[in-house]
This record gives sequence, C-alpha cells and structure tokens, in this order.
Amino acid sequence: MVSDRAGVRASATASPPSGGGVRAQTRSSSSRSARHRMPGVLAFLLLASPAVGASGQSADAVPFTAQQSAQGARVYAQHCAACHGQQLEGFSGPVLAGPAFYGRDMGVPLHATFQYMAREMPVGRPGSLRREDYAALMALILEKNGYPAGDVALDYDTALHADAPLYFHRP
Repeated sequence: MVSDRAGVRASATASPPSGGGVRAQTRSSSSRSARHRMPGVLAFLLLASPAVGASGQSADAVPFTAQQSAQGARVYAQHCAACHGQQLEGFSGPVLAGPAFYGRDMGVPLHATFQYMAREMPVGRPGSLRREDYAALMALILEKNGYPAGDVALDYDTALHADAPLYFHRP
C-alpha cells in the first residue's frame, strides 16, 4: 500500500479490475488512527535530533578542549572581534554563533567553514595566523554554538577534513 499526503491510498493489484491497474481508495485524514501518524512523527524526531552512537556521543561531535576554546577566545579578541563582534554576534562580518548562525550555516560541513576561515581570515592578512590558532578559533565557534568540549584537542588537519555538520545546539 502507498499513501499520499491527501489520504489517498493506492495498491497495485495482481489482476487489474476492468482495465485499471491501480485501485484508489480515499480516507479522510481525521479517520486515520494515531498508529498511522506515528511513523511520520518518529521520522521527524529522528531527523531533527543529532544522532547518538553507542558511546553516547553525538555522531556530529567534533573533538576540542575547553582550554583550546579559551585560547580561541584570546585569538578572537585580537584578530576577529572588530568585524564579528565581541560575542560572535556579527558586526561588519557575519554572525558566528547562535540561532542566526544556525539559520545561515545550518548543516554546512565543518571543513568548509574551517577551510574558508584558514584561507581568507583575518581580513587584510588572510592565512596569517598559526595553524593552532585557527584550530582554537574553530573550537571557540563550536563551543559558542553548544558543542560540548572534551578531552581531545581539535587539530588543524582534522578540522580541514571534518565532515561533521555545523549546527547551533540549544542549551
């Protein structure tokens, strides 16, 4: 059986009745039981939530430490805040944290953002920071967007190739 959004159910029949290969039957959406709505609700919840693996850690988790994020905050204050705002809220440069960042960059792979940052930032001196400073800046952006810090530092090469999507994780 196949069901479309309008509540029309069609099934292919082995022997078509009088020339028709598909038989259609309409059902009002109010007559659908909760059992028929449940798969759609479950699919939405699974797609809207980050996947969690056997370790209990989100599948889109990215390793970085709290110390690395703190270092990123120092680098950010010196090289980034003039354009991106003191709290990553955006100024002449784009927002880097919070729901506005989520709306703009939702699901973009981390490596795409990191590669752009390492190649094009800071303005006027692109690519001029140390590799560990770019990794620390990425750790700060992750932390400010609700990613949990851990025991393993994010390194430059890992960030260059990380496929994890960027999301704003609400606290």
